[in-house]
Amino acid sequence: MRVVRLGLVASLGLMGACAQGARLPPPERTYPAPEPAQDWENWGDDRTDVPPGGAIRRDQVVGTILEGEALRGEVAGVTLNGCYPSGERFSERLATNGNFYNVAEADELLGQWSVVNDRLCFRYPERAQAGEPDACFSVSQGAGGLHFYAPDLSAYVASTRCPMRLGE
Repeated sequence: MRVVRLGLVASLGLMGACAQGARLPPPERTYPAPEPAQDWENWGDDRTDVPPGGAIRRDQVVGTILEGEALRGEVAGVTLNGCYPSGERFSERLATNGNFYNVAEADELLGQWSVVNDRLCFRYPERAQAGEPDACFSVSQGAGGLHFYAPDLSAYVASTRCPMRLGE
């Protein structure tokens, strides 16, 4: 099964434009690339700061939960560099027009992003065609980064601050 990344689906017209080499202007802001840990390769296996399976308590949410326009304002036009609990990194650009791109793959269009019910949601074309729902996340800001959680805050799923640390 394909690992779901932070991101969404684009319209066919925009996908065609990207296939023809069309590029959007660079983002206005970039969250910095994470610093690798000494034990980066084993980092998701022996962490004591995140419980097994990534489950968290609500008081472990890092910083302040972003909602509505505050969330949209924080991510629109931004390149998010971060990591998942497994240690795998991501670098995705969330364009102001609602598309998002994989920066590591020469700005490959991944889909569309939006803010729905105070959640950051990503629509991937292949998931949408299969009738699967968008991938949505609660997002907090604090400790020098953005932190992504399951919509109900039951799991810490990604961060722009790596390695991920809860409660800081």
